[in-house]
Amino acid sequence: MKFFFNFTCHELFSRSILNKLSTGMEVSVAKFGKRITNAECFNLASSFTLFSRRFGNFIVLPEQGAGSLRNLTGVITLLAIFGAGCGHPNPKSDDGQATAAVLIDDAAASHDFGPVISRMGRKLDHQYSLRNQTSHDVTIVNVINRKTCCGTVRVGKRILHPGDSTTVDVALSVSDKLGSVVHETEVVTEPISLNEIVLRTSADAHPALRVEGESSSSPTVILGSEKSQQVGFQIFACGTASEPPVDLDRLVLRSSVKAEWDGPKQNAPGDDGLIVESRRFLVGIEPSGPPGDRKAEVVLVDGEQRIFRHELTWEVASAITASPKLVVFKPGERTSRVLIRSGDQKAFRVKRVECQAIGVHGRAESTAAAVSQVIEIEGSPKPGDGRGVVTVFTDHPSQEEVVLPFVVID
Repeated sequence: MKFFFNFTCHELFSRSILNKLSTGMEVSVAKFGKRITNAECFNLASSFTLFSRRFGNFIVLPEQGAGSLRNLTGVITLLAIFGAGCGHPNPKSDDGQATAAVLIDDAAASHDFGPVISRMGRKLDHQYSLRNQTSHDVTIVNVINRKTCCGTVRVGKRILHPGDSTTVDVALSVSDKLGSVVHETEVVTEPISLNEIVLRTSADAHPALRVEGESSSSPTVILGSEKSQQVGFQIFACGTASEPPVDLDRLVLRSSVKAEWDGPKQNAPGDDGLIVESRRFLVGIEPSGPPGDRKAEVVLVDGEQRIFRHELTWEVASAITASPKLVVFKPGERTSRVLIRSGDQKAFRVKRVECQAIGVHGRAESTAAAVSQVIEIEGSPKPGDGRGVVTVFTDHPSQEEVVLPFVVID
């Protein structure tokens, strides 16, 4: 007995059509006006093995004028052949009705580990039991790992006689995760299950240790400041009744910058089922070297074992900053204004303004000491002058010169 069907990829493998075909019901020719992409054509190849196991032999032919299978973008014509010994219709119950696979109850198809402590490489194992509750054989055709980032899957035997059981082992990865971690495994059977068999494994992951800065932004220190700036951080240790948190009072701080504890550990608020403790430490940031970003690492050591690393970042800023940082001379413009400001809030005066480019000079709008000064730059530089600098001399104790670069646009 032969049936011809015209389907798109999405319609071809929909559950309703597969149910009709697998039960041997007569299906008329169905045509759908959707187009399919090359990627969907290639996806067919991965489904052919599963499809042939359910329905026997088949032939896939492009419609006339559609071109090769590789370039197929029209409708696929599927010739499914059901013959004696070729088809695999669903078994019939005593009343003649087709029966479906029943392997697991909904309540047993999910498992939540609850609050757990995440560590590098940690996995939580759970075993699901599937039992053939029908009077006919059930074959597990495929086990699909829907979220490979969150776990791995291993299945036992795949052919289940009536009353037989098998297992699906899921290893949920909570390695360095924070928050809800959910993994899903889909089990595909022959005969087809009336409802999707999806095994859902989850956990609420919390890192054993984490560090939070007391400021939402990276700290900034002013170049030339008289002393280092202390920045506060909180380290949190999370645990459970069966897995107590790391003892923060035992840990030693090691860093390329000055780091020290600021008191003993304390209890901290946590979610239900979690035990959280915290401890404050201070880091000294030196205002040395050229302006720019800085990095350092704080390592927490328990005995001889390094158990945690945290990277610190901060910025060393000039004592006086300029806005804009670059002066642009456009055609027809003769004057530009630049605001220079003291980052340490110390008042300063402008002694003089110099520029070596011919025809460019500058001056301060005020001679009085102030936290900020306005510099007015005037001139008509020639297009050939290209680039240059204007130097502002000040009496600021930490920065005697401010260099203002300029560019000439033709």
